Amino acid sequence: MFMGEQHGTKEHHILQAKLLETLAEDGPVVLGCEYFPRSMQPVLDAFNRGEVTFEQFRAHVNWDKTWGFPWEAYAPLFKAAAKVKATIVALNAEKATVRQVRMKGFEGLGWKELLKLPRVDLERPDHRKRSNEALQKVHPMPEQMLRRYYQAFTLWDDTMADSLCEHFLRDRRPNLRALVVAGRAHIETGTGIPDRVTRRLPFERLIVVGGDDDPSLGDVVVGPTPPPAEVVRHQIEVILDPAGRSATISDRIELRGFGELELKLAPGMTLVGTTGQGVEACFFDETQGKAPPSTIERVHLTVGQNPAWLEVTYRAQFEELQGSRHALSRSLARYVGPEGAYLSGAWYPQDAAPSPVEVTVTGSAFEAVTTGKRTKRVRHGEANVETTWVCERPFEPLTLVAGPYQVRERQQGATTIYAYFYAEDIGLAPRYLEQAGGAVERFSEELGPYPFPAFAVVEHFLPTGYGFPGFTLLGKHVVRLPFIADTSLIHEVAHCWWGNGVLVSPRGGNWCEALTSYVADHAGAEAKGEGSRYRWEHLADYGAYAKGEKELALADFKSRHDGATRAVGYGKGAMVFHMLRRQVGEEAWRKGLRRLASKQMGQEIGWISIRFTLEMYAKQKLGWFFQQWVSRPGAPELELVSAERRGDELVLRIAARDGAKWRLRIPVALEGPGGEWRQDVDVTVSGDPSEVTLKLPQGEAIERVTLDPDHDVFRRLLPPEQPRGIRRALGAERVTIVLPDPTDPHHAAYAALAKQLAARSGGEVVEGAPSLEPGMIVLGQSPLGRKLRGRAKAVVFEEQGYGYREGAAAVRGPGAGLVAAVPVKGGVALLVEGHSP
Repeated sequence: MFMGEQHGTKEHHILQAKLLETLAEDGPVVLGCEYFPRSMQPVLDAFNRGEVTFEQFRAHVNWDKTWGFPWEAYAPLFKAAAKVKATIVALNAEKATVRQVRMKGFEGLGWKELLKLPRVDLERPDHRKRSNEALQKVHPMPEQMLRRYYQAFTLWDDTMADSLCEHFLRDRRPNLRALVVAGRAHIETGTGIPDRVTRRLPFERLIVVGGDDDPSLGDVVVGPTPPPAEVVRHQIEVILDPAGRSATISDRIELRGFGELELKLAPGMTLVGTTGQGVEACFFDETQGKAPPSTIERVHLTVGQNPAWLEVTYRAQFEELQGSRHALSRSLARYVGPEGAYLSGAWYPQDAAPSPVEVTVTGSAFEAVTTGKRTKRVRHGEANVETTWVCERPFEPLTLVAGPYQVRERQQGATTIYAYFYAEDIGLAPRYLEQAGGAVERFSEELGPYPFPAFAVVEHFLPTGYGFPGFTLLGKHVVRLPFIADTSLIHEVAHCWWGNGVLVSPRGGNWCEALTSYVADHAGAEAKGEGSRYRWEHLADYGAYAKGEKELALADFKSRHDGATRAVGYGKGAMVFHMLRRQVGEEAWRKGLRRLASKQMGQEIGWISIRFTLEMYAKQKLGWFFQQWVSRPGAPELELVSAERRGDELVLRIAARDGAKWRLRIPVALEGPGGEWRQDVDVTVSGDPSEVTLKLPQGEAIERVTLDPDHDVFRRLLPPEQPRGIRRALGAERVTIVLPDPTDPHHAAYAALAKQLAARSGGEVVEGAPSLEPGMIVLGQSPLGRKLRGRAKAVVFEEQGYGYREGAAAVRGPGAGLVAAVPVKGGVALLVEGHSP
């Protein structure tokens, strides 16, 4: 039984005493108290053993300092506890810890403090809303302060729930009962301590007693709480009609619990019919507001008995695809047609939490694939393939893909690897199966077991490169590129752990693209001895694209939509993980990633979870690291101001040209007649040079000193290191795309290309320009194009206009083209020519 109180209200504590005595009539009883931190349990145990009397209790627990509310109000409760020999349990968190969380948030705690905390759930919207309202009533505060106070408030709730459950796991007395007393804000409506208790242990009966804003106690609010209505399982049948560009979908929704439940459905679904048992259903169209309408977007359910189920059948009709395939690849959410089928988002009714799904696809010759295990595949003649997939633990709503595929498969341990390719590309399947299987095996060894029954490589009619739980969707032009099986495919397999397995919290920045890039792409480059070059590419991208307002912090990165967001979310993020690995060491890095993958699979996490996990294994505080590299935008621009030998020591003076303060671990390469050796130096740099002293081998001469020779530190490249080609043009402050002369035979194709370039770069498309400027992209035949031709000295243009020669290499004939980066005053311009007849 949980009773919310208004602290110090004597009437509440008298009633608590009566409730305790009543509970004790049927067996042993526990009194769980908010008033005492867990560290006081040994003090309370003396009272529990009868070594301390009621008269001694106030002084024994140092009541006036420990809790501080008038003892006279609480005396009846503890007098009753002594009378019935109740076991008093200290529930609360330590005051110092709560105070630190209020001041700095969880990120202000070190790993030792974090290890002492219970599991804290900050992802309950109803609890957050109610708690924040209560906190603002007491003390209005700005958003950042409110965030920290909510963390502290939730730490209270989860600690008290954890303390109670730990006691019940130890105390095995039969018919044991408990009265939990705490402030009403921790108990009202059952969303605080009671909710967190039930998610830890299955208690037979919970009663919640509380009041409203009136000082009197009020009524019994819940007793006992019936389980809420929820979806148990979806059993879906999809009948595809590619020629008619439609799908008929039936979803039998199994339900349990009682009360109301709301399901969402994508727009444009036409209701065909419904049937059910034990449930009332009301269908709504959000745009028309009718009930029932011809199309449905929301289903409101009231479940009145168990078991209950609802079967709803609806039809989706689609138009012929129009417009650029590249634009469609970014906007198309659902489609069925001769090219294939793609159903994502709420194509079947969605609850707040994904439920197990069994989906059967039939009605056409299309082969279907989704997340989970393929349990059935039967061909009924030439025109109908029936396929069933089962996903028992979906982490997100399932995406369904189908098409005129040929299917190949292989077994990689317990995982089935599939290739769903079009007939013209089926010859590529063996290589993709081999590479995907190898990646699943490698990451399973590094990170822990692969989290899905299967992994599928699926070819798509649109130019996509998407990753889903258990499969990747690659455009048909993408799969034909010779390097994809060695690069992008490995990246998408890694996403099954990071992003599609361990999920990204919507608050605090998208970390998964960075970690996936690091464990897949960077590791691949390292394996080929190209790690330094890979890291330089990221630094070069950042210098070219992340400038001014586009230089956002990793904590603010959500998704890639241009060069700057790619340079931050993928490039800077991968570099940050590289530096983090060097900071914590190989063992802590490996154990930390494996723990994240095993303990957080299917859960949403943010950067803070990564920090806490690595702190635990590295046994060092990393708050400064995440504040500097994740919460704060920017990058240092390092300069070696001087290097001075003093006997057997070398004194380096290092500064940050950007003037900001940076705490860094910098590799230093020293070269002399005896060879090269390297050392890491830990230094804090700023605008004023900082001195670092290195110990040298006796008598060793030093001829050259290089900071960060292999690009292990995320930083802005100095001018001698910076790229001088295409990046400088695409990353210019102002990008201008110049169309060719109207007489150019390929003018229409260039215009389409210009539109895509403008969308990606934020540039402006113009018909002509009087002079060359940095950031110009000059397309085809024009006066400016001819000027750039004259400056592209490394390239010899062949007379017929369809070929180029650079040194001994020649490119001619259909498909020949050129992108040349040409220096102009103040930067670089690009010449783009495509001369296929």
